[in-house]
Amino acid sequence: MPVVVIQSAEFGVYLRMDAREVTSKADDGSGTVNCQYQIAPWEIFEISAADDDGAVTIASVSFPGVYLRMDAHGAPPFASDSCGGTVNCQYGVGEWAKFRLEEQADGTFLIGSAAFPGAYLRIDGRGVDEAEPHGGIVSCTYSPGGWERVRLIPQ
Repeated sequence: MPVVVIQSAEFGVYLRMDAREVTSKADDGSGTVNCQYQIAPWEIFEISAADDDGAVTIASVSFPGVYLRMDAHGAPPFASDSCGGTVNCQYGVGEWAKFRLEEQADGTFLIGSAAFPGAYLRIDGRGVDEAEPHGGIVSCTYSPGGWERVRLIPQ
């Protein structure tokens, strides 16, 4: 499957995974997932088939064996500036590290959780720019809009 960067269609920033401390499986996941202004090694991911039902995994290229993880408990069923849930890293593939890519009419994608149907990855890249190159908030919501749309850019 492809090696990509995941760019927010709304903010133009890139999904970033800092998994320096992720060395074994943790029940609540670990590491940090946020945004980056430029493409660097921590922003590059490999998308692979997770199983036969169309789900995929999103693995860090910089941190082998580490995957994007979404726990949508606590995510509100509506769009708001304070969406919830937890998006972080997981060593190895668990149920919360499986996603569905939903292509939109404009060529962007929604990244939906396979474990939490209707929950989507949300990227709030406000304040991430050249002066403050990483930060922002990556969470999830059950009400997808512009902040949930991403571009998958081959690398």
